[in-house]
Amino acid sequence: MKKGLSRVSAYLASLAFILLIMFIYITFNKISINFSYFSPLNIIVFLVTYLVANIILSIRIKILAKILGSQISIKDSLYIRLFSNGLGTLLPVAGYDLGRIIYLTGSIRTGVNNAISITFIEAVFDTLVNSLFALLFALLLASKFIISIWIFILSLAQLAFWIGLSLYVSNSKISLIKKEVDFLERIPIIKNYVERYLSIRNSVASVFGKKNFILIGILMSAFYILLLSLPFSIILGIKYFVSVGIMASSLEALTLPLPGGSGVSELFLSAFIAPSQVVIVRLYFVLVPIVLGMPLIANINYNISFRDIIKKMSGEGRDKN
Repeated sequence: MKKGLSRVSAYLASLAFILLIMFIYITFNKISINFSYFSPLNIIVFLVTYLVANIILSIRIKILAKILGSQISIKDSLYIRLFSNGLGTLLPVAGYDLGRIIYLTGSIRTGVNNAISITFIEAVFDTLVNSLFALLFALLLASKFIISIWIFILSLAQLAFWIGLSLYVSNSKISLIKKEVDFLERIPIIKNYVERYLSIRNSVASVFGKKNFILIGILMSAFYILLLSLPFSIILGIKYFVSVGIMASSLEALTLPLPGGSGVSELFLSAFIAPSQVVIVRLYFVLVPIVLGMPLIANINYNISFRDIIKKMSGEGRDKN
């Protein structure tokens, strides 16, 4: 009971932080919110588009799990997306990845190896595609130099990191892996995890070897951004091109160590739209993922604790995948 209350308190504290930043932003810019943006029709348009976009990526999770030897239904795949989106909004940086691992191990029971492999590959697809979109839009923001340079630096750093990491992990040369293992086994804290790491590395490398799936996965992430950009073009009455910039900037800001990318999201969005519209976008992006995602925490078996997961990773407990 105490653990449950502490979790709720942590989530509420994160939500309070996000809303505080938004309140400061509203006060500083002397914004009056136009609640007509939250008409029933606009809310339905956003909800339907949000769900369809996540169903598309749920199909990718199902295919990816099958490649790795796990069976996940479309419904469970959608729950993974919704829960990780909700948790990712509340927790800084790794909330999305943590949400996937928690749901995969605590609800679907895929096993730690497959949970981490699926999470890593999903992160590669989503981050690479979104960073590429954000990078392109940063190059087009000549009139907003200060903001565009920050978006450019963050996007370029993300691209370089994830491309480099993906190429390294997919390199299956025995000589390289042997050197890597020799190095890792010299580190006391890590040496117990080497076997688990190699298994995950092999799983990821086997997926990255499937060129057709990689292409489909990248296109799905691109379609996700393009589809989820549509409702803001309708709701705010702005050009679709600008709406895509909103999506890319919002998702890029979420990679920073702040709940919901608070502060940075507002800054990035200000490059595209008026402050009053920034607040509308932020409210949709904060409230909808939390409302649809966090109730799914009820599906998670709390008997599987983080300590159990760590034990399995270090080899004290074994699971098939």
